[in-house]
Amino acid sequence: MRPILLVLLPLLLWANAEAVTFRYAEPPLGRLVFNQILDGAVTAPLRLPKIGEYYAELIIEAADGQQEVVLNEPLALSLDVSVARREHALLSRSVTVNFAPGERVKTLFWLNVPDHLPNRTDLEMRVSLRDAASALPSSARLRVQLTRKIEFSPIIVR
Repeated sequence: MRPILLVLLPLLLWANAEAVTFRYAEPPLGRLVFNQILDGAVTAPLRLPKIGEYYAELIIEAADGQQEVVLNEPLALSLDVSVARREHALLSRSVTVNFAPGERVKTLFWLNVPDHLPNRTDLEMRVSLRDAASALPSSARLRVQLTRKIEFSPIIVR
């Protein structure tokens, strides 16, 4: 009986893997430092807790949060991103992203903290669409996220 299970179990797992669809999952707490829905323009507080690399992403998601949105044709969006501290601009970027059909996530840019921005400081991040997102399906919305990259410490063998 056991040899049959050893043969069938990998086949069952492989068959089940084909049925799984891609779903976006938020990064664990502590890594996600900015997470806002982009509706024309958004301004929100930003605090970078640790030194390291951070990356900004633009995500196309369903407006109801339940179904996946699939683009049938290419989509080009232009954004302006700025980070300020007490009305003093620390960073300003203009980014153009091109989504191919079927793509849902694009990386906008990378930051090194404290090279580009200070850590453990109260900042304000503003993201705005430069052009109207008229080509975006009505059932979709845009989300902007800034996430700290996972950094593994080296293994030291003594």
